Amino acid sequence: MTSPQQVRSIAGGIAITGAVGVAIFQALLALGLPLGKAAWGGSSAELSVTLRISSAIAVGVWLAIASVFATRAGFLRPAWMSMGGAVCTTWAVFGLLCVGCLLNWASRSPTERNIWGPITTILVISTFLLARSERPDAQEEVPLMIAVPESERSKSMISRLSGYSIG
Repeated sequence: MTSPQQVRSIAGGIAITGAVGVAIFQALLALGLPLGKAAWGGSSAELSVTLRISSAIAVGVWLAIASVFATRAGFLRPAWMSMGGAVCTTWAVFGLLCVGCLLNWASRSPTERNIWGPITTILVISTFLLARSERPDAQEEVPLMIAVPESERSKSMISRLSGYSIG
């Protein structure tokens, strides 16, 4: 049986790999490689300058998404993102991926449909599993605080530190 941590790790690994893969593909488009039949509606192998700029921007967006997925999976703990922020962002990306997946399957471009339809379907499933997985910080132990009145706790601490008994 697969543990919740394993599901989170596997789904996270697949989602991160997919996001980085899309970023690499977008970088190749931005650099001018004739892969346009598999992107942006598939109308032309060579992208216009506007679409190449859009692909360059998409590289940054997909790398940011990969870092959110890595945070959500518990692989990364950047100071600029809380786990709550990663959870919410993962759900938002899941919603956008659902729309993108439908658009890829509905594309007039057979190349886009046959390549990106299955890829985005895998991304949707892995992102869903990652988004609904147990938070990595849910297993962390919370220190146990014994309910002792403040005055007693202070006396006890002073006694331990000083070596003198306070009565």
